[in-house]
Amino acid sequence: MRYIISVLIVMTSAVYALNAQIADVVRKGHVSGAVESNSIYYLEDEASGAVRPDGAVGTNNYIKVDFGLGKFEGGVQMEGYFPPIQGYPEQLKGFSLANRYVKYHDKGFTATVGDFYDQFGSGLLFRSYEERSLGINTAVEGAHIIYVLDNKLSVKGFAGFPKLFKTYNYGSFVAGADISANIMALAGSDLFNLSVEGSFLNKHQALDSEWMEGIVSPNVTGGSARLVFERNGLSLKGEYVLRSADASVYNKYSEASAHAILVEGAYTAGNLGANLTFRKITNLGFQSDYNEGTMFTCLNYIPALTQQHQYSLASLNPYQSQMDGEIGGQADVYYFFPRKTFLGGPKGMRAHANFSTYYGPSPYPTIRKNELYFRDLTVDMERWWGRHIKAIFQYTWQTFNNRVSVHPVYEFRNSHVAVANVTYKFNNTHALRAEYQHLWCNKGDGNWCAGTLEYTIAPGWSFSASDMWNYGYTRVHYYNGSVSYSWSRTRIAANFGRFREGYQCAGGVCRLIPAYTGGNLTLTTSF
Repeated sequence: MRYIISVLIVMTSAVYALNAQIADVVRKGHVSGAVESNSIYYLEDEASGAVRPDGAVGTNNYIKVDFGLGKFEGGVQMEGYFPPIQGYPEQLKGFSLANRYVKYHDKGFTATVGDFYDQFGSGLLFRSYEERSLGINTAVEGAHIIYVLDNKLSVKGFAGFPKLFKTYNYGSFVAGADISANIMALAGSDLFNLSVEGSFLNKHQALDSEWMEGIVSPNVTGGSARLVFERNGLSLKGEYVLRSADASVYNKYSEASAHAILVEGAYTAGNLGANLTFRKITNLGFQSDYNEGTMFTCLNYIPALTQQHQYSLASLNPYQSQMDGEIGGQADVYYFFPRKTFLGGPKGMRAHANFSTYYGPSPYPTIRKNELYFRDLTVDMERWWGRHIKAIFQYTWQTFNNRVSVHPVYEFRNSHVAVANVTYKFNNTHALRAEYQHLWCNKGDGNWCAGTLEYTIAPGWSFSASDMWNYGYTRVHYYNGSVSYSWSRTRIAANFGRFREGYQCAGGVCRLIPAYTGGNLTLTTSF
């Protein structure tokens, strides 16, 4: 723990040092920044299978500083992994200047030199982004320009080298362009919005072995065509992606081309809202380097389009997109029952239902061409009962193919999860939340139950204790206790407990976290 505290002291000192050195720029322009530190002290735990790593500590640290002066802005981000928290790539170990950029913008025109993030359409063809909770940073280093003409026309292009953990892959060069034109706005009509969009992307990487010739192409080229229609509460979007083969280690040097279809629809009217999504993908994985095969080096973004659960038992076995091939989608329906009605109660009631299902190629094509990969039906409601009690109830029924969701063993599992989440507000600052979850499963680890008690004193303090118990097979308790304090722009949180091996997800993308037992200390602040 002394090592963790030392890291936090160094991080805090760095903030004050940076403030002192850039005070002159502050007077002329503006400076902002943020510091984040997340450290874990690991313990050996035979009951959960947690293994204490060498050094017993993992710590991820970030310092970000941005400045602006007139039409210019810029920034840097420094990162330190001493070493990385378990589940993060070991290639990140040590200190690095992770991002730096300078940007100029004037009257709809923006030019960036350095590191930048961008996305074409939904990201099926290209997306560079950062997600610290997963260890993803796929920034591109190079030049990036955008021109926007009101809401009528948007044109952008870039060229550069993709990030490869702490450094950049200077052997791989990526270039792309994107255009979006609002046809109705260009015609001077506001009856509805109709946009036609398109993207082009090329990755060039020289071959490093003669045997790759004829198998791996140094150039991978792709395109995306999109159509967007919007009027009042109705929105319809369609996208088609076609890309040449990306023969890489992750797909066993497949020479098959890639394609995808994405259709999205949304409708809102009064208290009703509905969303419908359909997606079909084939061979869509796209790596910045043909020698890599991880989520940390992807050039595109293929999230799982399913219900993103916030409750632990409903997310024990999350679906992960199958880049080799999948077909399916999801539907969401929301309805708000007005306040002071029989169902709405004193403050109204929110009801929601989600259904998602995905199929994909079967490993036994002579028996069946496609098989079920995943299915999820979730219904939930949120309602106030009087002035002090707010309750959330949720039911989830999942069917998942264990072969694609967890381990390469052909087995279907059905689970049912019930959740009750009740908050009692004593007054404007004090509240107590109690949560109970139960999971019934016919196979695997069997049944689970979980409970949480959380007491908050707004705006500063929060205390919680929880336990997740697999009483159906292992009989192991996964207990956890935490406390956090927030003041102004600073938050510090500490917890201690036992954590099951499983997946942590953000935005439909997941990384595997090894089982661990120990203490966690997190600090975030901004200026």
